[in-house]
Amino acid sequence: MVEFLKKGNSYNFYRVLKLFYKELINKWVSAGDRASEFAEKGAKIVIILDNAFFHKKEEYLKIIETEM
Repeated sequence: MVEFLKKGNSYNFYRVLKLFYKELINKWVSAGDRASEFAEKGAKIVIILDNAFFHKKEEYLKIIETEM
């Protein structure tokens, strides 16, 4: 999946991460696994970010941590 954004901000960063996470879970489920087991047994993913301010906004970091 490729996502082109009109503006780089914390909300769009969160939205893209959330879509990416959902896509990963969908592929996991389509392979015959349970969505509820993805966090524990699924692939571990490393995303390397630059130092953009919107990658570090505390409000969204907390949301990402609890949702993904």
